Amino acid sequence: MASRFGEEVGRAARNAIEISVKCYASKLHLNKALSVFNPTRQINTGYAPVFERVTRFPGRMAQIANSPKPNQPDKPWLNELVQLIFISDMGDAFSRRCDFDFLREDAIPAITSVGGRTKIWLWLTKRPELMAEFAEEIGGFPSNVCAMTTITSNETIHRVDQLRNVAATTRGLSIEPLWERLEIQNLDLSGIDWVIVGGESGKFDIVRPFHLEWAEELLRYCSANGIAFFLKQLGRKPIYRGRLLELSDCHGGDWEEWPTRLRVREFPGFFHEYGE
Repeated sequence: MASRFGEEVGRAARNAIEISVKCYASKLHLNKALSVFNPTRQINTGYAPVFERVTRFPGRMAQIANSPKPNQPDKPWLNELVQLIFISDMGDAFSRRCDFDFLREDAIPAITSVGGRTKIWLWLTKRPELMAEFAEEIGGFPSNVCAMTTITSNETIHRVDQLRNVAATTRGLSIEPLWERLEIQNLDLSGIDWVIVGGESGKFDIVRPFHLEWAEELLRYCSANGIAFFLKQLGRKPIYRGRLLELSDCHGGDWEEWPTRLRVREFPGFFHEYGE
């Protein structure tokens, strides 16, 4: 597009796309996958050529299952746990039912393999109703799978009810990025073991603000209900007590820069007990 209509038009088109795209994974694919602005760009390893097209990566989970736990000195909160592996953090394995056979034959054997059993697999989806169908078909998820769904606003709170139907030992919510204050009275966390919260990353003029009072309210709610709370990051535009916080970490991931009361990164009790 840039070569045909000029650089200025190309930049304007890209900005329009970035503003319209809300999913963080799809934003990353704009920079990591095929590009209409740079047709010769190579696809980064592990990214689908086109985000909107479901792409299978057979054998990847088996490879990860047999890999050793990496040393992560920058994440000391992981030291006492078995390795945690996120599934579908850059896509959604439950986009369609026709992939169930592939997941049954490729993903589940990797999770239940000798190496796979040394890890806890965090399986994330925006379609927990399909995850529940798949889990029922296989007789329930293996115990080392934490079934998770994403919530970003009050419009998606209904996913929690669907997640409760997933046959799994542990269940969690990824409330990231959080775009608005959740109406606590509508958030039923029964059957939920873990809540991850975070602000939005990306270009400053595009991302939505993340009011830390929203996180404080969720922290109090989780504490009152015995649910592990994990604040991942404050994002690019954190607001606290009506003031924009200026952080050196553009993702807001350095908790040394956070208000003390929000420096909370907890895990479900099962995570600590697994593998003992």
